Amino acid sequence: MDSPAGADEILAAFGDERYWRARLAAGDGAVTLDSLAVDPAGRVAVTVTASLVRVELPKPIARFQRGDLRMVHNEAWSRVGDQVRGEVEVTVRGLRASAFAEALLVPIRSGSRLSVAVTVAVKVPLIGGQIENLVGDQLDEGIAATLGFTSDWIAENR
Repeated sequence: MDSPAGADEILAAFGDERYWRARLAAGDGAVTLDSLAVDPAGRVAVTVTASLVRVELPKPIARFQRGDLRMVHNEAWSRVGDQVRGEVEVTVRGLRASAFAEALLVPIRSGSRLSVAVTVAVKVPLIGGQIENLVGDQLDEGIAATLGFTSDWIAENR
């Protein structure tokens, strides 16, 4: 996935609380920014928690889940040479599910290119694979939407 924004611009946005407030406000649901830290080397660490209301969950999950869920999303981003590397870990409290992604932003002539490798694990008998596929599809859509939002936010806030 390509962005007109450079990798360094995206890393700078990830370290800006205004970006996170805007990103969370643009989404739907109850989401909180739990922590945001930028160290002297420019490494960004962020934690976001989302409350997932049972009635809004996809049917395969809602059928198996009795109450609401809390999804904790941890991201770490850092510059490595002219690239930006990211690790994203998502755990779902109340459901034995997690996701891990390794991301790489590389400079290209028109901005930057994002590549992501995602692993999803759902330890639910019988329907775990179905839920993994559903979560994987939603992550793919979410990553593309997030990159689009980030590119737009950078263009508006340069």
